[in-house]
Amino acid sequence: MALLRPLAGVSASFFVAHHHGYCDTTTTSSNYASNDSNSRRRGVSVEVCLGDAESVAEAVAGGADRVELCAALGDGGTTPSLGAAAASVDACAGSGCRVHCLVRPRAGDFVYSAREVDAMARDVAAFR
Repeated sequence: MALLRPLAGVSASFFVAHHHGYCDTTTTSSNYASNDSNSRRRGVSVEVCLGDAESVAEAVAGGADRVELCAALGDGGTTPSLGAAAASVDACAGSGCRVHCLVRPRAGDFVYSAREVDAMARDVAAFR
């Protein structure tokens, strides 16, 4: 689990949620899938927002450098399960791709109660 890191912020060059069809305005799922694996040599990092280990394995094969793992992508993303995180780390084994877990207790706004903040802190501790 050494590759797991909680996501503190997003610093990606672009985002694609490969299986869920979310793309920014400069890329599409089809040109992501054909992305060459030389992104590190070009100085471009490829980060993808995904929700399961199968998608992570496909992203690694397509040249992803970093994965933001989320649950409930259709709702803007929430904290994934520990099992999904562990399986995603396994899917990245030996590739140099890192898995970062989104820590967000629920969909909606970003104003959290004290209990939600406590739950988020526990999630971060669990992922470490």
